[in-house]
Amino acid sequence: MNQIEMILSYASTIIIFLVSSITYVVKYIKRVKELKIMNDSKLLESELERLMILAEQFMVDGNTKESFVLDRLKHFAQELKIDFKYDEIHGKILNLIQLTKNINYFKTEDQTIKTSSLEAEKNDLESGVKSPFRTYINDHK
Repeated sequence: MNQIEMILSYASTIIIFLVSSITYVVKYIKRVKELKIMNDSKLLESELERLMILAEQFMVDGNTKESFVLDRLKHFAQELKIDFKYDEIHGKILNLIQLTKNINYFKTEDQTIKTSSLEAEKNDLESGVKSPFRTYINDHK
């Protein structure tokens, strides 16, 4: 009886060690794969940004720019053996285009507001009306 208990004790210890080792190795492999995917994604995004800037500088038509960026990015991914997901990349391109359109819109809006504010202040100075903003600044010097 004593010998069977000792064998079972050793066997259970070995099984626990094997299960914990396998669990650790599996988690480590998953983590390495996630890091590789993340690094590949960062590489593609940086190349995407560079290609979009090039396309913006040298091309006029939007469809030509898009096809240029997608073709070059696909070639870049193939050279580095990175998984190229067309739909995902195309979505990122569309998001970046929308973001730049929004930024350009707000720049235009902001410029219009600044111009109209400067014109209003100029008109106030010409008519002798004191601007509340200038009054506040002069009072707090």
